[in-house]
Amino acid sequence: MHIAKVSADEIINKHLAIHTDWTYVMNTTPEIPVWIKDFRYCGYTNIFELLPDCARLYATETLFGDWDAETLLLAKDPAPTHVIKNLIKLEGSDGWRHAQRVLNDKKGVKTNERLELLANKAPGRKLYGSATAHMMCDIPKQSRTLPEFLRGPLHDHLKEVLKWVISNMPNLRVIACLGGDAWFLTATVLGHSHVARQWTEYRNRNEAISGFVQDKKLVAIPMYHPGARIGVPPMLAGWEHLSDELTKFL
Repeated sequence: MHIAKVSADEIINKHLAIHTDWTYVMNTTPEIPVWIKDFRYCGYTNIFELLPDCARLYATETLFGDWDAETLLLAKDPAPTHVIKNLIKLEGSDGWRHAQRVLNDKKGVKTNERLELLANKAPGRKLYGSATAHMMCDIPKQSRTLPEFLRGPLHDHLKEVLKWVISNMPNLRVIACLGGDAWFLTATVLGHSHVARQWTEYRNRNEAISGFVQDKKLVAIPMYHPGARIGVPPMLAGWEHLSDELTKFL
């Protein structure tokens, strides 16, 4: 018996509703404060060391970059330092961007394409960022543990960066935590440090948390990273949860 192979795109299109009725004028990155640009930490490189006049906080704003968004898509980190340095050599300030097939990038392309397809099924606007924001890890491997991310000066700085992002997103309602690192940072910022290491448990139960930042109530949803090697079907529950949460106020 022949069994037809079903693509990831077909699975996503079958299980998630299509939201194409959203037309907005995008609000781009606010002015980035000096304390973010001047931060330095051993083992990491701040993009503003390489591009002092860079206008974007997140490299991935080139995929989803609306600061008026209702959803912050938060992943782990941008590309390793050496990848961005090579792009800057070739493209100048345009090198601070997400990986794209059309530009012949080798790593991260499938992940970003899957994320774009999944995210476009959820209503409303999005900003795509990462837990380490403007800080690139100098370890060259794509998949690696982030040194000193969980505590200490780097962790404290990244918490303040996320709070700054939240304060500059007037319509933000939901943070989609694409992996354990994003969940850890977000849970800490929302006042749920006791569950910050429980991303797997909350993800498996498809259970969100909520909290306040500067009098703004936010919901955080634990979700698989789009690059996780699990196939699309296990990812869908988180995206359905995101869509359900957004339809409460959109």
